[in-house]
Amino acid sequence: MHRAGYTKNALFNVGQHNFAYDPEGAFSYMPNHGSLEISSKFQYIVNGIDGQTNYKSGQEFVWEYDGMKKVSKNLAVGVNGFWYQQFTNDIQNGLKVGDGNRGRDFAFGPEIRYRLGAFELIGKYEKDMLVENRPIGNSFWFQLGVPLGHPHE
Repeated sequence: MHRAGYTKNALFNVGQHNFAYDPEGAFSYMPNHGSLEISSKFQYIVNGIDGQTNYKSGQEFVWEYDGMKKVSKNLAVGVNGFWYQQFTNDIQNGLKVGDGNRGRDFAFGPEIRYRLGAFELIGKYEKDMLVENRPIGNSFWFQLGVPLGHPHE
């Protein structure tokens, strides 16, 4: 059996091969019986060291957000996105990697939700902006919201 992990001469090494501590919190504010929704999720990632390469990525902050307005009983439209910022340098063998290799990304775009019985169909677009040391790639998301427990009408 082959164990997946870092291999120095491999064409691809998927993953970071380290542990990370990731405290996070989220909230939703839904005034007027839910006709408006403002939601955010915050997370701070403290990366551990990759024992194979002695590489440690810097500490990262991610803020995801959306703001939605119901336009009918079943349809809501709004905006969504995220801000990603790496606050400390990448380090390998105790030394800063290049200029620190700090990543940054800000994404923003429209979102639409349609309620179909107890389920929600969600479509999102996010345009990457202000990107540094990260892959650039605008995203389309199609999601299905499935209630846990008893849905409220």
